[in-house]
Amino acid sequence: MLMLGAIAKKEKITVSSNEFAQQVAMTPLALQDPQALRDPVLLASLARSIRNRKTVDKLIGLDSPEA
Repeated sequence: MLMLGAIAKKEKITVSSNEFAQQVAMTPLALQDPQALRDPVLLASLARSIRNRKTVDKLIGLDSPEA
């Protein structure tokens, strides 16, 4: 995971606030326990997970217009 973080930083891959809000809203936890989404550790983990997914998508070419 450290490698994905380094690649994301080098490639300037970020998670916008809109992307983050959409993903959080679709998380099952949002319906089960909305209070849990106030935990900064959980929110940081979700943001990191989204960034890692975007990084992997870029590495395998899923972020290209042809994908």
